[in-house]
Amino acid sequence: MTTEWLNSLELALTQAAGVLLVLGAAAALLIGLGLLLTPARALTLLHLDDAQGAAWFWERYFYRRHRVFGGLIVLGALYVVVRLLTLGSPGNVATALGFATANGVGVILIQTGWALLLLGSLLALPFGAIVFVRPSLLKGIERQANRPLTSAEGYVLPIRRPRCWGLFFIIGALYTVGSLGLAMMA
Repeated sequence: MTTEWLNSLELALTQAAGVLLVLGAAAALLIGLGLLLTPARALTLLHLDDAQGAAWFWERYFYRRHRVFGGLIVLGALYVVVRLLTLGSPGNVATALGFATANGVGVILIQTGWALLLLGSLLALPFGAIVFVRPSLLKGIERQANRPLTSAEGYVLPIRRPRCWGLFFIIGALYTVGSLGLAMMA
């Protein structure tokens, strides 16, 4: 049962997600082009430390609000799982969006997106629950991600083959924009 309020909330959330995806794809495209064309300069620009070499740590902010962030992760993941499962199979979604052929590129994109969203949301559920209940269980992962890098290692983002990563970012950004474009045309 949908109400006018729920429909407008879903529309707002869908539009916000679309805008975030477009912004993320644009950023990935710019980073990818930079890594592909001028890798040394792009890696210098991606340097995440400030001028004195002191890293920025955001953990305290998130740890103090772990119930809010964990709850948002769980609610978002549950919403996506429920919506995907109530829409039916990816083929039904493709038909609802106007893709008539069963083996078309649009159907393949929708099936891929459907499967990735479902898998990502199912993996986000326990992660959000851990963040909500006891975020200290993630300390090992956090410690590994925040390990200090010396100047001998080079950049904060140690990329061995920057042009390959640039191509990867470009392909991902174009795939995202193409998927959004197909969804908007339907």
